[in-house]
Amino acid sequence: MQWINFIVEMATLGAIYSIVAVAFNIQYGYTKMVNFGIVAWFAIGAYAYAITTGPTPKPEDAYMFAFGFPPLIGLLGAGFASGIIAYLLGLPTLKLTGHYFAIVTFAFAEIVGYVLTNEKWLTNGTVGFFGIRRPLVESVGPNLYHYLFFITVMIALIVTYMFFMKICNAPFGKVLKAIREDEIVCLALGKEVLSFKMRAFVSTSIVMGIAGGLYAMHMTLVTPEMFNLLMTFTILFAVVIGGKANNKGAILVPCLRNLFLDIGNLRYLEVSTE
Repeated sequence: MQWINFIVEMATLGAIYSIVAVAFNIQYGYTKMVNFGIVAWFAIGAYAYAITTGPTPKPEDAYMFAFGFPPLIGLLGAGFASGIIAYLLGLPTLKLTGHYFAIVTFAFAEIVGYVLTNEKWLTNGTVGFFGIRRPLVESVGPNLYHYLFFITVMIALIVTYMFFMKICNAPFGKVLKAIREDEIVCLALGKEVLSFKMRAFVSTSIVMGIAGGLYAMHMTLVTPEMFNLLMTFTILFAVVIGGKANNKGAILVPCLRNLFLDIGNLRYLEVSTE
């Protein structure tokens, strides 16, 4: 029974990564925005959830803000925070293309990492936040909760996939593909390229933020060390290997990655317990 719980845990993480991968596929696969700062929006969503749902800080706590809202409000706050920051960053940077935009997003991710580590009044520094709220865990118990949360994350993944597929098959998605192929031609045809890129960038960042909130809820803690470049490159490789503009591939690759991690970790556990 223990190994089943372990697989469910890893499958939940794989589904959360798949949500981020589908969102990033809209940026890179459909619009050709090379975003090397994926982990930044994921971390912003996770910390926004922790701050929104956390208990009021005590006098001895280093951080100053925590609001104690319900988990659903926390997820909305995670998406809102990521979307607002994506909009503010997109205003001066979406005019950049190719590796210039990639460098800016990479630098932004590094800045977010420094903020998470050093701004104790907001993020509690290297300590981070522990005991993050899990909805209904007191009512159903921790064992059943893992299965219910896995089902919830899978529903979120399905909704994300259907939402972005609807967008991709709509005229809006066709314009994004046209921007990917030749941005200058789109401008010549009278399309507001920056407006389309901004809407794609913000909407996908909101989804990444919500995924970060789910991650914080699942792990019950957030610390700066949890959000590093490995997250960015995992999602980048998932989209590249799964195929650009292929949302099914963006879902499949992170799940397979976690499946192989399951097998390897289970073998390690078996050896270590012998």
